[in-house]
Amino acid sequence: MPSIQERVVQRAQALILGANTLAEDRVFRSRTDAFTRKQTPAIVIRPDLETTERESHTVDRNQFELSVEILAREDTVTRNAWDQVADLVKVAVHTVLMGEDAFPEADRVQRFYIDWIEEDGDNTAGNCMVRYRFTYLCNAGDLTSGPTFY
Repeated sequence: MPSIQERVVQRAQALILGANTLAEDRVFRSRTDAFTRKQTPAIVIRPDLETTERESHTVDRNQFELSVEILAREDTVTRNAWDQVADLVKVAVHTVLMGEDAFPEADRVQRFYIDWIEEDGDNTAGNCMVRYRFTYLCNAGDLTSGPTFY
C-alpha cells in the first residue's frame, strides 16, 4: 500500500483531472519534458518538502507540500495574457483541492504560496507555481496508516 502522502498526491491529481479546467487532461505527475504550444495550458503536480513532529510515542504529525505548476501561454483568440489564462486554471484547481472532505486523511489543507514567473517568446508564456500544505497524522512506525488510537 502506498504512503498517506502518495495517496494524497494521487487524489489531488484525480481531483484536478475532474475539475474541468482549461488544461483539460493535461495534468501530469512530476513531468520534466518541455511542453509544446498546443499542450498549454498544462498542470504539473509534484510532492515537495515533508516534515514530521512526534505527537506521541506512537503518532507523528506530518506536513508535506504539494506543488501545482500551471504552465500557460497568451491566448491568441481571446487576447488574454498568460497570467489571466493561468488564473482561471488556478481558481478551478483551488476549488477542488479545498473542497469539503476532498482529502479524508488530511487534518488540514492550506494554500500558502503563489509565484508568477514570466518567460519571453512568441505568445508570452509563464508559469504560476502554487503550493499547498497538507497536515496529517500517521503511525510512527507505518507511513501507510493513520493512528488507530491517540
